[in-house]
This record gives sequence, C-alpha cells and structure tokens, in this order.
Amino acid sequence: METLGRARYVELLEQDYDVCFDGTHTLVYLHIDKLKHYNRIHGVEAGDRVLHSMVRWASRKARKGQVARYAGDGIVFLVDKGAVDALGEQANAVLPTFGEVNGLQAKIGTMACQRPMGVAEVMHRILFACSSIEDVEGVYSCAFEGDVKLRYDRRSYIVDHLDDAIARGEIQAWAQPIVRVLTGRICEVEMLARWQSERYGFLYPDEFIPVLEQHELIHKLDLEVIRLACAQWAEARTCGTNVPLGVNLSRLDFKLCDVYGTIRDLMRRYDMPIDQMHIEITESSAAHGHLISEGVRSFREAGFQVYMDDFGSGFSSLGQLAGMQFDVIKFDKGMLDDVETNERARAVLADSISMVKRLGVQTLCEGVETEEQVAFLRAVGCEKAQGYFFGRPSPHRTPMQRLDAR
Repeated sequence: METLGRARYVELLEQDYDVCFDGTHTLVYLHIDKLKHYNRIHGVEAGDRVLHSMVRWASRKARKGQVARYAGDGIVFLVDKGAVDALGEQANAVLPTFGEVNGLQAKIGTMACQRPMGVAEVMHRILFACSSIEDVEGVYSCAFEGDVKLRYDRRSYIVDHLDDAIARGEIQAWAQPIVRVLTGRICEVEMLARWQSERYGFLYPDEFIPVLEQHELIHKLDLEVIRLACAQWAEARTCGTNVPLGVNLSRLDFKLCDVYGTIRDLMRRYDMPIDQMHIEITESSAAHGHLISEGVRSFREAGFQVYMDDFGSGFSSLGQLAGMQFDVIKFDKGMLDDVETNERARAVLADSISMVKRLGVQTLCEGVETEEQVAFLRAVGCEKAQGYFFGRPSPHRTPMQRLDAR
C-alpha cells in the first residue's frame, strides 16, 4: 500500500483525466476530526496508526487503490460514483473512539468529477464541502451541490471581485453612534464596512470579512473603508458638523501593508486632525504579539486613541490589559446580555468596569438594546455605550442628521 503525496496524486489524475472525469467517478476528501486531541491523550504514534488504518480502508475503496495525504489530517481518493452514499458511516466504523465524547470522527466532502472542471478546482470544492459539515450526530458527509455550491460561489465572488467592488463604489462605510451614558448624546461614531454587490445584493459583514481575512485581502477593504470615512468626515465638516469617528483594523493589516503610514496619508489628504479618528483592534488581534503591539504603540505615540474591541469575548483579556496600553476598552455584547436577569452577570460586568477604570482607561459597552441595560451601565459608571437602543449602523448622514436636530 502506497500513500501518495498531493502533487503526485494530482499528476496521476491529470494523466488519466479522460477516464477519471467521464462523469462516473467522485473525488472524496476525508478529514479525521479531533485527531490532534487524540494525539495529546494517546500519543502521536497512536494517531499515526489511526491514519494508516484509514488509508488502508480508503485504498480498498479507491480507484486503483490510490490514496493521497492531503491538507493535514486528511486523505483524498477517487471512487465509483455509486459507492459514495455509505462512505461516511463506513469510515467512522473504522475509528477506535468513534461515538465517544470528544472521540474521533471522519468527515467527508465529495464532488462528482465531470469535464471541463480541472483537478485543482475539484480539490478546492471538496475541501469546502467537508468544512461545511456541522457537528450534528449522524451527519458525516457533504456533497458539493445545492446550498453548499451557492455558498462557495459567493465566497469565490467575494475574493475575485473585491477590487472591482471598490472601483464601482460597492463598498460603503456606515456609521453607528456611540453615546455618553450620562447624557445619551452622540459623542462619536464607529465606521463599519458594508458591501452592496451588483450580483448578490446586500452582503453581510460576517459573509465577506472572514473570507477576506482568510485570503489575506482584508487590508484592501479596511483601507477603502478608512478612505470613505475620512471623506465623509470632511463632508460633514463642511456642513458644520464635527464628530470623531472610529475605524476597525484587522491584525492582518499590520502584516499586509503600512497601515499606519497609509492612514496618516489619507488623513492629510482630507485635512483631518488626529483627534478626530480612533483606532479599534479586537481583543484576539491584540494577542498576536510583537507586530501588533508595535503598531498600537505607533498610533498612540502619534496621538491616536486606541480602543480594544470585543473585550471579554476571548480568554486573554486580562493579560492584554497588563501588557499593552489602550485608551478605551469596549466590552463585548456577550457580557451585557444577561445583566437584567442574572446577578452573577451583573457582578462580573460591574467589577470588570471598575477594574478597567482603576487602570485609568475609559469604558464602553457594546450591544445595548434596552433602557434597563442603560440604567445598569449608568449605575456602575460606564462612560460610553453603543447598540441598537441608540441606533443601528446606517449611512453616515443618518447620525449626522440626529446631531443637527439637537
């Protein structure tokens, strides 16, 4: 039994393309979920035995017995189209801890091979199909068709058409008001990316932001939103309205471009003072070491305020507070959700706000939706708040008009 490398296996499929892609075969990607956890408990040698047993099983199913290692804890092989249906159950029966809590599980992505699709294209699609399998008992396989194909097409569109979307003006910067808790008055806005697609209509941020981060294109989106934010700030100023704004940076922005230099150039172009823009980075981004800490230091030394976003959503919050300087901590919506009904939740958030203020850092709570939550934040001394109670993200002129009306 020979386990092929990925490149060699692709080469063999391409050499036999006319037979493999005649419509009677299906390419299979099998990923062994939780194998790293299994290795920690039972040892790497035990994990290797699991992989080898799975390769032996797959070689009995595969065309010409050919199986390749692919993408970490996975293997890929070609089978007759009619042999696909029972593969998930059969593969899982081979695993030693299948059915146990945190036990191994085989997940399978498949796609029928037909001309003129290329081998590499099918490979990408079966990996996506496998990654689409949710943790539902008894669901072990997913074919690249139907809704899965539609989701993949949207992801591909996002990656392939970002530059065109920027050029056509499809990328927009919407504003969500941030208010002072004591007065309820807008003191600044957060600028948020929106995409009005020519093909798909309105795309939600959770559709395109993770995809652009995965493909290391997020800096193009972020810089376009910042450019739009600067332009909108300048437009508001000409109308006699002056409100500071915040922009979000991905950790990848610090890797993929000179984000500090580009922002400074944009602000000079629109004659925007430093005190009119603050920078937001997420708690998880702040945990990514020297590059991020140096970037934060550059912004703060230049006079920018830097906010830590989504505080409390991860596990490194307290360590980040001790190791990096921030001007404002934005508490994640999840910390506020239960304060109306849960005494423990009230105590955690109240003590967290108190601790942050003792460090000389301002506090802001996200996700505010009710008057009761506002009253709680006022009672515990939180300075600023943001959420649907005060206003949803909307085109920049909407919060500006609210200011003009006062």
